[in-house]
Parts: sequence; C-alpha cells; structure tokens
Amino acid sequence: LVLQGAVRFEDYNTFGSDTNYKVGGLYRFTDNFLARATYSTGFHVPTAGQANVGNVTTAFSNGVLQDEGTFPLNSAAGQVVADYVAAPGGLTVDGADRPTLQPEESENFTLGVAFDVGSFNVTVDYFNIVLEDRISRSSAIAFLPALELLADNNGVTLTATDTSGAIAELDAAGVINAADFAGSEDLTSFAFFNNAFDTTTQGIDFVATGPLDFVPFGDTDLAVAFNWTETEVDRADDTISDGRIKVLEEGLPQIRGSATITNQMGAWRSLARVNYFGEGFEDHLDSNLALPIDIDSAITFDAEIGVEVKEGLELLAGALS
Repeated sequence: LVLQGAVRFEDYNTFGSDTNYKVGGLYRFTDNFLARATYSTGFHVPTAGQANVGNVTTAFSNGVLQDEGTFPLNSAAGQVVADYVAAPGGLTVDGADRPTLQPEESENFTLGVAFDVGSFNVTVDYFNIVLEDRISRSSAIAFLPALELLADNNGVTLTATDTSGAIAELDAAGVINAADFAGSEDLTSFAFFNNAFDTTTQGIDFVATGPLDFVPFGDTDLAVAFNWTETEVDRADDTISDGRIKVLEEGLPQIRGSATITNQMGAWRSLARVNYFGEGFEDHLDSNLALPIDIDSAITFDAEIGVEVKEGLELLAGALS
C-alpha cells in the first residue's frame, strides 16, 4: 500500500488566497495486479494577458467579416458591455449576472487498474474533471446595442448608426469620455475574458503494450490505445453562444484509438500504425450554428522505416494515408 498527500497554499494580491490539496493511494493486490486512485482540487487565476488584453482583429462573426475587439472588463468599453449583459432588455430580456473575471476552480478524480495478461501490460484509467467558473473569452457581443442602451439609460437619443458616431454623441452629451474608448471606436462586436461557464469532463484511457514473440525476425512490439472523453457544459451564461457550447461538447472526437506495431532488427527499425478518430463538429466561421459542419469519423494509416547508417545518424522514410 502506498499513500500520498499534498497541500498547497496560494495568495494573490488581486484574487485573494486559496488552499488546494491532493490525496492518492495505490494498492498492489498481487505482483501482476494493482489499483490506484487520486482526488485533488485546483485553483487557477487569470493570467496577466487575460486580465489586461486589448486588441482588435478582423474576423468572421455570425458568418460576416467585421472588426472585433477584445478588451478587459475593467476598461471603459468593458464596463459598458458588462452593463449591457447584466441589464434587463440588454443582451437578454430578463438580464443576467454581471460578468466577472475571477479564478477558476477544479475537482479532479481518477481511478485505475494495471495488470499483466501474459507478456502484455494493460492499464485502464477513469478520470473525472469538474471545472467551475472557467476562464474563457466570451462569444462576440454587438457593441452598438450596448452603447444604445447606455444612451437610453441616460436620456440621450442617438442618431448615429455606427459605434464611432455613438461614442462621439455620448461624449458630447457628457455621458462618457471618448478618450477612454481609444481603440474601440470602430468595433462592430466586442469580447472579453470572464468566468462564463462550468464543465464536467470524464473519460477512460486504455493502453496495452507487449512483445509479439511469434514474429520470427527482430524484436516486434504491439501497442494498443483507446480513449473515450466526454465534456458536458453544466452552466453557461449569456455571453457564450449556443454554437460555442456545441463546439465545447462536440468539437473533439469522443472516441479515439490506435494500434501500433514496431520492429527493431539490427540497424533497421520500422513502424506501422492505424488510427481511428470518432465524429466531431465545427461551427464554421463562428456562425453560431448558421454554418454547421458535422465531421465524420475517420481511419488513417501511417508507416515508417529507418536505418542507422552510423552512430547518431539515422535515415527515415514515412508515409501517411
């Protein structure tokens, strides 16, 4: 029996303090069979870049090419959009929680076994990861409606039909200082880093490795790997679009696997592998499901052969299909 434990204390001048821990155990029932498990908590603060990022890119949003900005929530533009997200009649009819950027927290659990079957070693592991208040960039939010709501709340009637004109009119009315919005005057949409959603990811890893002793030439080994991973969005606020949620849950194949045969014979070595990738999904051009792409499962093959012409120098040739 092997037991382990760890404790970590962190203190941040901006985000406060947190204590995390890990406990684990391994028990060897026989020389050829063992079981193991771990449980741990995690704490991840936003990076300096996530908390202070400011840039403008030309990108597709809902299938249309437009200027899209990413600014921190504590900026003037960020506060206007945060008000818009939270206010009834803003991003939603009923309003929503005000966006914040705080640390994300996690709980991690693993349970697995390892055993021998003849000359093969086999491991099977289950993992479960719960992430709360995940740090992520929001989906694109239209900027002009946020400025229009600000104007309405301050009794200002806007005549402008673009963000630069709206900012100028709000500045003239004394509602905002246009200088605080430098760099965001021409934005069509706006995004920021916040704690927009929670997820649960679980899966199983299976790996079996061992020699193929019946092969009469050289040393030949077989490795088989299988993975099933499923992610579910448990909570998402109104800054995360339906298309983004579908990508989070279905963007990567849930099932992947491979079988690899390697051979070493003197100075020569070779490899042959078959890979399987399950179905996936892409929200093309971040169109919020207007241009969905369902990705079919696929099987690929690759092979490689190499020869060591002298110590430290090897020639390789490979192919992929």
